[in-house]
Amino acid sequence: MKIHIHKQGIYMAGKAWEIQQKLKEYSQSYETVSEWIHDEKKNPRKHNVILFPLQNR
Repeated sequence: MKIHIHKQGIYMAGKAWEIQQKLKEYSQSYETVSEWIHDEKKNPRKHNVILFPLQNR
């Protein structure tokens, strides 16, 4: 399973049960996706989370 974090949100790739399990896991630590993204950018600790660099358009 892979989790990609963008400025606008997240993209999760994997089987449905894996995604549901991860969402339950993260929902115990964070109330919103925004909090999750902000925390991941400050302190990346999951090897399956990929942060995308911000692009100026």
